[in-house]
Amino acid sequence: MKASTSSRLGGISIAVLIVLSAAQAAHADTSIGGTNVWTMVGSPSFIATGTYPLGAVSYSNHLPVDLTAIVIMVLRDNSSQTVYFSTSTVTIAPGAIGTVHLVEFGLNPGTYNATFFAFTFAGVGISLPASAPFTIPG
Repeated sequence: MKASTSSRLGGISIAVLIVLSAAQAAHADTSIGGTNVWTMVGSPSFIATGTYPLGAVSYSNHLPVDLTAIVIMVLRDNSSQTVYFSTSTVTIAPGAIGTVHLVEFGLNPGTYNATFFAFTFAGVGISLPASAPFTIPG
C-alpha cells in the first residue's frame, strides 16, 4: 500500500508542476490579445531614396509589457504571385508606437502589392494584415 501512495503522490507532484509551468507559459503568452495586440498607425509608407527602397510601417502596442515581434512585408506581382519578402524586428513599449523599416532589393522596377503584418517569435500573429501598392522606381 505504501508503494501505491508514493506513486500517487509522485503523480500528483508531477501534475502540479505541469499545471504551474503551463500557468507561467500562459502568463507570458502574448497571443492573449489576438490580432489586436498591435494595431497599425496610419498607412504604410515607402521611401525610394537611398540605395534600396524601404517600406515603413508603424504599430501601437496594446499590451501592458514591452513586446518584441517580427514584422514582414510580402510583395506580390500583378498575378498575385509572391515575389519577395522582407522581415525586421522591433520592440515596442506598452502604449507606445514603434516604426519598422523593411528593405527591398533586387526586384525590377514596377508596382507591387505590399502586405504587412506582425507576429511573435513563437509564430503567433499579433496584428491584422494591411496592404498598399509599393512602386519601385526605374
